[in-house]
Amino acid sequence: MSRIVRYTAAEVGRALIPVLALLVVIFAAFDAARSLAGATAVALELPVLLELVALRTLIALDVLLPLGLYLAVVIALGRLHHDHEVVGLRALGFSGAALVRGVLVVAVAVAVLVGGVSLFARAWAYERVYTLEAEQGAEFELEDLAPGHFQANDDTGRVVHARARDGDGLRGFLFYEGGEGTTQLVLADRARQPAGAAGRSRLLLDDGAVYTLDRGGGNDRVSEFSELTLRLEQPSQLVGYQRKAAATASLLRSQRPDDVAEWQWRASRPLATLLLALLAVPLSATAPRRGRYARVFTAMGVFALYFVATDMARSWVEQSAVGAFPGVWWVHALAAAALLGLWVRGVASPLRGGGG
Repeated sequence: MSRIVRYTAAEVGRALIPVLALLVVIFAAFDAARSLAGATAVALELPVLLELVALRTLIALDVLLPLGLYLAVVIALGRLHHDHEVVGLRALGFSGAALVRGVLVVAVAVAVLVGGVSLFARAWAYERVYTLEAEQGAEFELEDLAPGHFQANDDTGRVVHARARDGDGLRGFLFYEGGEGTTQLVLADRARQPAGAAGRSRLLLDDGAVYTLDRGGGNDRVSEFSELTLRLEQPSQLVGYQRKAAATASLLRSQRPDDVAEWQWRASRPLATLLLALLAVPLSATAPRRGRYARVFTAMGVFALYFVATDMARSWVEQSAVGAFPGVWWVHALAAAALLGLWVRGVASPLRGGGG
């Protein structure tokens, strides 16, 4: 391995670490804020919230790692252009191949890591996320209900809301549950929950009314009460089949369009990593008098276009609008063709000077 190759790989690696760290922090902060601000969210315990954020961040690495590498190449080679190092290499007779090989040294290593995340860690992380969410939904704790927010449970069709907290209970309590043929709505001035594990399935309500609505319209009932014990049916904690949590080997054997789309997404992430790293090479070329980050915004636009196209292709496969072939592969084929065209025209050489 020549010095130029090692030097380029080191420059890209030095840029990759802070860029990736920044992307991970931004994603984790956004995910945590979204979890806390959800309209149907309950107050998650801090350890559960942190684990969910960590798991979702791990899942997102199959996008964050390629993006981080892509930006690192643009920034690292952009600095070489800005500091006249590319001009010096060209004057010494070096071709662009040495710099490209340096980029590939890092890109191949990152692609292997992305493959491990997308093909193996992704399914494990999703399975754990689904399990945690099911456990949180199965255990109803009145103290976890955030006043002013609706808590909905898809398994039971239950919706709970309270206006304000009052000591160990809640004021302005609303309970809604849809059943087969009837809908039950309970309004109470105050609600509280008995202590202990057995109390999780009971609510003690004061001063309210129960509205039992017949969906056929012939047998609606209203009952007022001063005290009422409301027994809650606990939803199942079992998690059914989820394609995102399915093992890659089982997806490969499946003929279902959504399973095919999920498998192709996972399998294509390492390829996307390599293509993005190589596409970053021509995008990094800037004139020496321009800023070293001049091409970052252009590069972000190209990445957004590539990501949206791959996500759209995956959706088309899920909806059977596109078959397993070309599947999602046509997007990567177009990216490879564009890169090849740039090389043929000489535009992709990292030793080519940037535009005015």
